[in-house]
Amino acid sequence: MGHMHSKSGMWEELRSRLDQHPTGLPRHASLERILSILFTAEEAELATGFPPTTISLPELASQTGRAESDLLPLLDSMAAKGLVMEIERDGITHYFLSAAFPGFFEYTFMRVNKDLPYQELGRLMEEYFQQSDLAKEMAGLKTQRMRTLLRRDALADDLVSEVLPYETARGLIEQVEYGSLQTCFCRHKGRHLGQDCALGAPVDDICMSFGVTADFLIKRGFARRAEKNELLQVLDHADALGLVHIADNFRDNVIFMCHCCGCCCELLKIITQKRLYGAVAPTRFMAMVDEQLCNGCGVCEERCQIQAIHTGDDGIARVNESCCIGCGVCIHFCPSEALRLQMRQETVVPPLNLRAMTMRILKEKRKIG
Repeated sequence: MGHMHSKSGMWEELRSRLDQHPTGLPRHASLERILSILFTAEEAELATGFPPTTISLPELASQTGRAESDLLPLLDSMAAKGLVMEIERDGITHYFLSAAFPGFFEYTFMRVNKDLPYQELGRLMEEYFQQSDLAKEMAGLKTQRMRTLLRRDALADDLVSEVLPYETARGLIEQVEYGSLQTCFCRHKGRHLGQDCALGAPVDDICMSFGVTADFLIKRGFARRAEKNELLQVLDHADALGLVHIADNFRDNVIFMCHCCGCCCELLKIITQKRLYGAVAPTRFMAMVDEQLCNGCGVCEERCQIQAIHTGDDGIARVNESCCIGCGVCIHFCPSEALRLQMRQETVVPPLNLRAMTMRILKEKRKIG
């Protein structure tokens, strides 16, 4: 493995490697400091040479020309910080370089590490989200990295049969035996900045992971194991608070599920603060108002986490169709039952799995042919 010539060059090479993930990592002044806090120089050098797919220890040793005994403690240190993920296959550990977002940005705030300056990291990450081109990176493509999930209780009887299990938060959870519960990165970061959630949503034991990602997070202490019944109870609590359910933008073997508020969630703030409506893929449905039933109470406007509903001077609520993500939160809370979901005229089916989504996004970014 070749040595990098300067500290600045080292962090730029690492950024360039991380930029190869579906969600890239645009340049910004705050980013070098973030990376320098999370990575040692040796870890940065190893990460820069990581392949785009998983790799075993013997394969990595062959690729780098370093002894396995030298690499193993380095990989262990990086996995302990969430910078690489460990995936067990047929009794062999494979390693994968974590993306930044979603990825090690979140993992960093999923637990407390006394060696990390969380207040500084929170400020730097806030600068990065607000001032860099990351919002355009997330919202500028046809295929988004994350998608909205439906509330099942927001569906009228005539639409229930139209909905597939992967389209609802409850349907996804019902397909698994267990998952993990972990700290919400966005609310934890906000807490270090003196910003509390306006809805009083939980910081701890609220975000979910599944499959091999859940196994990794549990093993490394970023999360705790939760059985299906507990996951469903957490979902019920999130529903009661009016949180928006967001998951990976593919159908099979979803990795993450977040329960988001408009005041804290970085993805939803791209919509509300930057008015970039493609930050999260919408559901196949959108909200509509029955003007004969609407009494202009304003509850839906208050409850919408992306400011997609406004009550006009005539006392009638109206939905911004270009903004609505079809989550169903407004429908659940409408006291006059004046809102319902309707099918969109044009819908996009999510990619089948993580690989299909990754390939689709990379092609759209012209990073692969």
